[in-house]
Amino acid sequence: MPDLDPSDPAVVAAEALVTAIVPVVGSRVVRLATGQPLPPDGADVWLLRPDPNHRSTADLLESVEGVAGGRGVMLLHSVGWPTATRDCYPDPARLPADAVHPHTAIDPAVRAEARGADAVGRPTAGGPAWAIRDGGPGNGVATALDDYLARHPDRCARRMPVGSGLAVVWPDGDAAVRAVVDDRATWCGDDVLEAVDVQRRALMVRIAELEAQLVAAGDAGPRLRDENARLRSAVNDQGVALDEIARTAEELGYSSVLRAVDAAERVGRRRRPGASFRQRIEAIRARAVDARRHG
Repeated sequence: MPDLDPSDPAVVAAEALVTAIVPVVGSRVVRLATGQPLPPDGADVWLLRPDPNHRSTADLLESVEGVAGGRGVMLLHSVGWPTATRDCYPDPARLPADAVHPHTAIDPAVRAEARGADAVGRPTAGGPAWAIRDGGPGNGVATALDDYLARHPDRCARRMPVGSGLAVVWPDGDAAVRAVVDDRATWCGDDVLEAVDVQRRALMVRIAELEAQLVAAGDAGPRLRDENARLRSAVNDQGVALDEIARTAEELGYSSVLRAVDAAERVGRRRRPGASFRQRIEAIRARAVDARRHG
């Protein structure tokens, strides 16, 4: 499983939640991915990064449950688009045959939203495989989480629709953890982060459109490749902007940065109703820095 993208808002939210939850449940934090051994003495907080498919997610959740015994908090990545209800296989051969759906090397979750781009295109060498079908039993990370919760009614969960998606799972009835999750979920659901995810999806869809067009582009190929490169650069720039927001958030604390973000957004909408996403991010940064200096 490749490393998570540090610019993914779900990764930022997960690390912030760990910081907030540790004083409530304990300081033993374990980061665990598919294939890694479980610590024999357990943990208070588990950051789970399974291969983003149903079987890998189900196996990891049940393995942790076997050690945790209904205690502790789990943070599960990749419960959002595009792997919520569609399996992704870094290596289909590592899974039992009955756990692998018919698949393709092209991401149909993106191509389904790209105008004129079908689910059969030019595969990326060494890339993952994706289930062709979306939804249904045994398909996707969010589906695996739902199945886990049905088997363990003493657990409850909250999903945070940021980036690739994040779910928090904790013992039902633990009011202290619920209070922390509810408080942090307000930040995770902020309009700015939702706008980031809209931008991310739009860019991924546009890139899929261009890659599909390249197959039949002919003389237009160089121009399309240039636009594709420009869009990929925009995705990278967006990641840099998110890193800067995350660093500012750590310095200011959540309450201060939320006030700064909200104030910057109101000013941006009033003064620059047509402001670009980059301009909005810069306004947020400037407002946050000013709050730090005077707060």
